[in-house]
Amino acid sequence: MKGACSPWYSRVTVTVTISIGLSLLTACHEPQPRNAGWENKFSDDVMKEVTKLRMAPAVIHHDWIRVLGDANHSGPWYLWSSLPGMNFIKTNIGPSGDLFVGTVPNSIVVSGLDGKIHWEAVPPSGTITAVALSQEGSEAVFQSRGTSVDGRFSIYRLGSQDRNPKKLVEFARQKMAGSAGYEDPQSIGWSVDRKHIAYSDGAAIWSYSTESGITSFVRAGTDPTYSPDGSQIALRNGRGEIEVVKNSVAVTVISGFQVTSAARWSPDSKLIVCVLEYYYPNVRTAVSGEAIARIAVLRLRDRAMYVLPGALHGADANDLGWVHLEKLGTPDR
Repeated sequence: MKGACSPWYSRVTVTVTISIGLSLLTACHEPQPRNAGWENKFSDDVMKEVTKLRMAPAVIHHDWIRVLGDANHSGPWYLWSSLPGMNFIKTNIGPSGDLFVGTVPNSIVVSGLDGKIHWEAVPPSGTITAVALSQEGSEAVFQSRGTSVDGRFSIYRLGSQDRNPKKLVEFARQKMAGSAGYEDPQSIGWSVDRKHIAYSDGAAIWSYSTESGITSFVRAGTDPTYSPDGSQIALRNGRGEIEVVKNSVAVTVISGFQVTSAARWSPDSKLIVCVLEYYYPNVRTAVSGEAIARIAVLRLRDRAMYVLPGALHGADANDLGWVHLEKLGTPDR
């Protein structure tokens, strides 16, 4: 059939190497549909930059890792590795791309991509809504919603040798302007030098200095993430758009879509990956009358974007991050 791609398994040899894994990132795909305001912004060239990084966007969900790929148009995710015996509730892939921090019932776990646990600890009571890992994986910070009626948030810092996490700051939940109810932030940002933590109270972004203990207002929004170079914070505003703040100046980098996840930075701070509610031209509904959840990679310098084919199913959009392909080994399927 004209324009069709052959199945991925007919294009690879029995021995799967990392070079083949990288080729999956640039596999053929369905034509890119256009959404209002983004004509001529879709670019396959974005994926060439992803390939050069030797890293790829991935989701860690429950007991498996799925990596960006295009397996015969069946969807954006390629099952690369499983984590037997795990049941992660919420995860965040660390800046190094080879470790991640996750919550399991009654515990916080830091693990390698092979499922080997590096360390774990017991958090205080409450619901953990967001976690982040330090560069080398020896510390984590997390945001927890308390069990009291008012559901106040607390930010904790926890090291691999600590018996108990240290509470850094406590604050009240807030409603985003125009929102009917409370929403738990799904992301917390931690600068690579570990000097600043960016968090949301549900309506605004705040920056906490780990050296002075001083908290300062950044901007209205939620789900903050620090760029690896420490110079920028990405956030989701009240309209569901992605903004990037640098030197106190905010620029909207994704608009015209409803973004439903935090923006996750590539290691070179040049790309971000996120989840969009996506519509095809003249088709405003999908399964169950909902928009289709699609993964998008955005290049910041010109805002060119690649939207992966296929819908995202069965995975928490905020468990999205970047992984080192070399650390994953042979794909499972």
